[in-house]
Amino acid sequence: MKASLRFITRKSRGGISVRETEVESNTLRAGRGNDCEIHLTDPRVLLHHAEFSLRSGDLYAAPSPGADLRLNGALTQMTRVAVGDKLKIGPYEVALDENAGGARIVLSVELVQPLEDDLDDLV
Repeated sequence: MKASLRFITRKSRGGISVRETEVESNTLRAGRGNDCEIHLTDPRVLLHHAEFSLRSGDLYAAPSPGADLRLNGALTQMTRVAVGDKLKIGPYEVALDENAGGARIVLSVELVQPLEDDLDDLV
């Protein structure tokens, strides 16, 4: 499958930064491991947290053993992902975006729950 990954970063002053990468693989693995196509650097994410695959033209997501995966807020196992659905992988939100006529999957990835700064609490 060909996929376009959009990594979205919200800046403190309200701006948005988008980094886009193209990948091609039979399955897309999401996690902290360097071998994951969807590389999520937060320590609250497992090395291999979830896997995306295509079946009959539909995108499916499944958590790795011991990992939590939420679809639109509900805990789930293997699930079909539709355009507009929000998957929660640790502190990240992954959304399947509309693809205007292309033959690729478009996923947006955003860190929605950043780690707290413990230094402020100590001061």
